[in-house]
Amino acid sequence: MEYKNEQQLLNVIKYALPSLVLLFSLIVTTFLYNKNKTDFENIKKNTEKEFIKQKKILIKEQIENLYDYIIQEQKDTEKNLKKTLIGRVHEAHTIIQNIYKEYQNTHTKKELTLMIRTTLKDIRFNNNRGYFFVYDKKA
Repeated sequence: MEYKNEQQLLNVIKYALPSLVLLFSLIVTTFLYNKNKTDFENIKKNTEKEFIKQKKILIKEQIENLYDYIIQEQKDTEKNLKKTLIGRVHEAHTIIQNIYKEYQNTHTKKELTLMIRTTLKDIRFNNNRGYFFVYDKKA
């Protein structure tokens, strides 16, 4: 009978011990796999959130820069338009003065006003959006 017990003990040692080690390895491997998978998912979510946050900040900065650029362009355009208009008004004033000096002794005030209006009415600028008109405060 000892032989049978020894044989059973040897079979237990031969098969049960490796099976236990294999089972333990499988349990540990499964646990580590699940832990690593969970860690990976958390890292993935955090990376995605950080990426989106950085892109939002970048887009916000670009929009602010674009807004500032548009405001600056608008100011520059207004400033250039004012300069252009002032120049055009000075040109018209020079034309009026020259007509007045040339014809003040030979024509009446009404004729001079008509000559000036006729001269200035066909002058257009700023893509035909700007024009001159004569306004007489006394009339």
